[in-house]
Amino acid sequence: MSPTPIASQQVKKPKPQRAALPPTLRPFLVDTAGVATWVRFGFSKKQAASILRYREKSGGFRNKEHFRRCYVVSEEAYTRLAPYLLFQKKSSGVNKPTHKLFPFNPDTASAATFEALGFSAKQAQVLLNYRKSLGGSFGTPERFSRSYVVDSARFQTLKPYLRFE
Repeated sequence: MSPTPIASQQVKKPKPQRAALPPTLRPFLVDTAGVATWVRFGFSKKQAASILRYREKSGGFRNKEHFRRCYVVSEEAYTRLAPYLLFQKKSSGVNKPTHKLFPFNPDTASAATFEALGFSAKQAQVLLNYRKSLGGSFGTPERFSRSYVVDSARFQTLKPYLRFE
C-alpha cells in the first residue's frame, strides 16, 4: 500500500504553454482574420474571440492605433504584429463625416447627432453606452476621446466642435 500524499505535498501541474509563433509572419488583413489566425499569432482562443468581438462592435479596425486599443492586445503582441497589420481601404472614409461639422455637446448628444457627425449607428450606440457607463456624462474632451470608436484622427477633427456645459 502506497502512502497517500497530503495536499501540501501534491505537485501542481504547470500551465500549458502557448504554441510557438510561426517562424515567418506575413502581412494579413486585420478585418478578415478569424480565430485560427489570431491563435496562430500567439493569442489564446478566448483572446482571439475578444478581438473579433471588439472588431465587430467598433465597426472594424481603422488603423494600427485602433487595433492597439483592443484590451487583449499587449504591448509586446502589438510590437510583434504591427509591421504585418493591413487595413482595408474604406471608400466611405470612416473618419470623415458625410455632413458638415457643427458644435455639439457630447454629454447631451443623441445617436442621431453622433450619426450626423459621421459615426455609424452602431458607433453612436457605443458612445451612448460608454457615456452611460461614465455616469451619464463624458465631462471632458479626454474622456470622450477614450471611447474605442473615437480614434485620434477623428478626435482631432471633432475637438474644435466639442462643447461641454
